[in-house]
Amino acid sequence: TEYIVLIENDEDADEVVILQINQIDEETEEYVSIDDEDTLNKVFELFKKKYEGDINFE
Repeated sequence: TEYIVLIENDEDADEVVILQINQIDEETEEYVSIDDEDTLNKVFELFKKKYEGDINFE
């Protein structure tokens, strides 16, 4: 499963939006909200780890 994390392009941004990517066909995909809190937290932790040092998460 793939996810997309959207964050405002602003130093003061304090929220992200995490969406699941569903592949419809070779050229089409849809972005779906995630209801499972555990999945959201896991994806966010991976995102923070990947961008540690680039984005201030505090």
